Amino acid sequence: MTKRSSPKKAAPENETNSNVLEESKMTKAAALSSLNSLVPQIFMDAQKPNQHLRSDSIRLRDIQLACCLNSPRLIGVREDIDYEGEEAFVKEIFRNINKALNIRRKEPHADRIVRFIAGFLQYNQQRDVTAKQALAKLKGHKIQSEAEPKINDDNAEDDITEENDSNQQVDENMVDDPMIEDDVYAEIPLALETEVIETEVSEEASEDQEEGNMKNNPDANEEEEDDDEEDIETVSSRLVEKLLRHLLRGFTAKLNNVRTRCCQIVALSIGSMGEIDEDLYQDLKTALFERIIDKEASVRIQAATTLCRLQSADADLDPIDNKTIFQKLMWSLEHDTSAEVRRVILFNIDPVEEALPYIVGRARDPDATNRRIVYLKPLSDIQDFRMLSFDDRNKILKWGLSDRNNLVKKAATTMLSEKWIGHANNNLIEFLERLEIMNPEVTEIAEGVFNAFFTARTDIVNEITFDAELWTNLTPESAFLAKALIKFLQKDESLGERLDSILPEVTRHAFNLKYYNDLYRSSPQETSNEYEFITSQMLETALYLDYADEVGRRKMFELLREILKACELSDDHLSKVVQIFRLISLDERDFTRTIIEIISDIQEQMEPPLDLEEAPAKRSRLDESLSTQSTEESESLTATSDISDMKILVIRLRCLSICKRMLENSQESLIENSNLYGLLNDLIVPAVQTSDAVLREEGLHCLGLCCTLDKALAQYNIALFLQCIKSGHEELMKKAIMILFDLMMTYGVQSLTAQGSNPDEIREVFEFCLDHDSPEIQSITTIGLAKLMLAKRFHDDEILRLMILLYFFPTVEPVNNKIQQCLTYFFPAYCYSSADHQKFFSNVTIPALEELCNTHMDLQEDEIMVNPTQIADMLADWTDPRKLANLHLKDFSTDNEKPSDIPGCLAIEALNIIHTERTGLKRKTMAHFLLKLPLEKSDLTQLLEIQRLITAINTVIEKKKRDCPIKEYATRNAVTKLLNTINNAIEDGESISGTRRNSKQPTPQIESRQQSPIDDTSQIPIEDAPQIPRPAVKSSQKDTESGSESEVEAEPENDQESEPDNEAESEHNNEAESGPENEAESVSQSESESEEESDEESEFEYP
Repeated sequence: MTKRSSPKKAAPENETNSNVLEESKMTKAAALSSLNSLVPQIFMDAQKPNQHLRSDSIRLRDIQLACCLNSPRLIGVREDIDYEGEEAFVKEIFRNINKALNIRRKEPHADRIVRFIAGFLQYNQQRDVTAKQALAKLKGHKIQSEAEPKINDDNAEDDITEENDSNQQVDENMVDDPMIEDDVYAEIPLALETEVIETEVSEEASEDQEEGNMKNNPDANEEEEDDDEEDIETVSSRLVEKLLRHLLRGFTAKLNNVRTRCCQIVALSIGSMGEIDEDLYQDLKTALFERIIDKEASVRIQAATTLCRLQSADADLDPIDNKTIFQKLMWSLEHDTSAEVRRVILFNIDPVEEALPYIVGRARDPDATNRRIVYLKPLSDIQDFRMLSFDDRNKILKWGLSDRNNLVKKAATTMLSEKWIGHANNNLIEFLERLEIMNPEVTEIAEGVFNAFFTARTDIVNEITFDAELWTNLTPESAFLAKALIKFLQKDESLGERLDSILPEVTRHAFNLKYYNDLYRSSPQETSNEYEFITSQMLETALYLDYADEVGRRKMFELLREILKACELSDDHLSKVVQIFRLISLDERDFTRTIIEIISDIQEQMEPPLDLEEAPAKRSRLDESLSTQSTEESESLTATSDISDMKILVIRLRCLSICKRMLENSQESLIENSNLYGLLNDLIVPAVQTSDAVLREEGLHCLGLCCTLDKALAQYNIALFLQCIKSGHEELMKKAIMILFDLMMTYGVQSLTAQGSNPDEIREVFEFCLDHDSPEIQSITTIGLAKLMLAKRFHDDEILRLMILLYFFPTVEPVNNKIQQCLTYFFPAYCYSSADHQKFFSNVTIPALEELCNTHMDLQEDEIMVNPTQIADMLADWTDPRKLANLHLKDFSTDNEKPSDIPGCLAIEALNIIHTERTGLKRKTMAHFLLKLPLEKSDLTQLLEIQRLITAINTVIEKKKRDCPIKEYATRNAVTKLLNTINNAIEDGESISGTRRNSKQPTPQIESRQQSPIDDTSQIPIEDAPQIPRPAVKSSQKDTESGSESEVEAEPENDQESEPDNEAESEHNNEAESGPENEAESVSQSESESEEESDEESEFEYP
């Protein structure tokens, strides 16, 4: 016979009180009867701005205990759950939550409700953790908390608020949606699960079985007790499960706000849910995978936040696409169009080694805030910056410290000076070792790194000292640190005293430099690189020394002279040695005289050349001697001769390198410094005339530098440079092109061609280079021409047309990024900088556009080209006189200034093509181009000509309807709209002219009319500020052919009258996509929106 027992065992009153964990202050009857009023009141209080959410959570927990439990909660005893009361409580909670689900984004009251829900779940989880700890204490065990650390009453609300702020900050740029009626929570039906209460018989049976197991196997009993403790079911865990299943139904709601709020609650509460059922977890993960690609960015933000918190605990593959949570997040980080989505992933992602390449890629994110977060969050949280690869580390430092946004620069500096230095135990030498400072790529970046570091950490600057022992025991890292600090102090005059205390004496520095240079020359290959790097840093440090000490100056002079004469220097060392020579020389003549003497001493190391008169005889005797010798002896002499020739070649190259560095540091004219003429005749000219390619390149470079110092020499040798461009090999062509641009920038085209050179020859050379097969030659020529044209040193219509074609021409191979980047900046800067430039550009606009249309019609399948209509947009924008940079200095709308004739001339040319050509694409492109031109300020004569051409086109259309030259409806509509605009402009111009003839001075009305020539918006034929699409949008040949050969419908860009209808239609489509609501709901949306505007801080009530 079964014995009926209560879920709780009887206990004495004093013992029961000591084991009570939680007990509601309310009776069950009172809680259930007032449930519909108490819970809404708590939700109403939680909306208040300064409300303490912790106290609201305690109040709601008290109501939960009263409704869901039959008796107080005791230590080690299962909760006595009242399932009917629990169902009533959960139903009321869901009803109030649903009220906030469809509230628009960025609504503060709804955001507080969401934070309150997350805080309530966190409080419940803490109570469960407290129960486990109390049970473990009772049994004498010490367990660790499985949930988050316990939060005291004062900081609980702040933690929830901070957690929400990290997620809500990404919604700042979102567009607010209108609020919808409060009863739309019916979008998510309340489908509560019905729990089956076990029978008393089964309970007793299970208890008897458990008692038997306890007697038979005590060890197994202890394990089962531990499992039961983990699997114990509480009202908190049941609420989490029911709430999560309820919110999952909202993940697929049609209303955007509902999906966003449901995902937001899950994102904030995921850390406070404890353990959940495996099936429920899989359902949650599947729903999040769908929301991570939701069309609404706000939904994707919340889904990404949740997945970031699950990534480390789940590596299972999604059966749909075989991707893990981590892989899906990385895909969104790379490809999501919303900057906020990428931002929240960067902010929440774990900086594991697999994620670092994706994080580094976001350092070039288009959004400046995202670039800043890369440095402040994930890259600052890594354990050691050596987790980054060598290339990624250099990219991060280079991109961050040279970013155009100052906040990004500051973030990169903060990461470097506070986090990464800490990885090296705040030891600068160790930090430089980890950076691998001897690598040439790192050396260039490291100077900017330490300049930023010293700027941010002035305390360290004041603590660094360099004693005599350091200078005699330098390492590559310490040598670089000394140089970097001295260079930094040199830039700030206020740190002069600190600089004087660090700088070594010139004499001592010269001895140290000689010591390390000797080590470099005598050390084996394994250590020579270190000493070479130290020598380079010592030479650069010498540039900042004080040479007022004559003894030290002479010592440094003799040392550098000995170094130049004795051995061949690397290009880096040579450049610094010559710079020091220039610094310690008395003047430029003394500098050039010293260098020429050194070059003469080096040339003496070569064998004396043969006497010209005896050369033929000696040569014949040498040939006879070689013919009589054996083959081995002949080969031996030939090898010796080759070695000798190689030695002479090396010495001549060394002299030319020194000469080149000297000329780079010279500024005086050759006439004033006659010492250079001997060097020019004895060294440079023979090198240019030699057959050796390397010598010729260096000689040509030196000759170009000499020409920059003497105008007559440049005029005399201009033909030589042009010939090298035409017939030289590629490297010689590059040298000659750069020299030609330098000379043209220095003297101008007219000065260079004054001695008889043909200007057309220079233009032909430029055309040849722009059409060259070498991308480098093309890019050098393009950049040089852009500089010359911006500086008004050169202008040619044909060259400008070729540059336009080069920019838009179709490509098969990868685009030359240097050319694209240069011309993307050049064309707007050139056209907007000057009215003359804009006039020059307009002369080639229509011919270039016409040729590009023809090219686009012949486009091959594998070729990529920008659509001609987009090209027309850009050309019209660049020729807009309203965008001139000096417009504020020269008002084109005043009576005293002549209106710009550029738009009118372009319109006439385009209309002539429309009237005569029969190609559909060309006519359509020209008509589109016409609509972008600001014709309202054109001259009256031009307006009349435009009117005549349009009338002629329309006349042809009326007489020959079947054989009219314009078939497209969009083009005909564009021409008609343009005619109406022109007619209105002509009427206005005639009325203004008549008024001027009848009055001695213009009336105020006429002045205002001219200052704002477009008053009636219905008559505007163009956009005030046309949006120029980026040239990255491509089009195929098939699309063009189908659009050019058949009649097409009116496009919104050509038919402005259809724009309102299209906008209305798009709005209607958006409303249809947002849900199946009818027009009444749309009205309610507008009404609620107007109420929000009138009372933005009004709360929504919970009945």
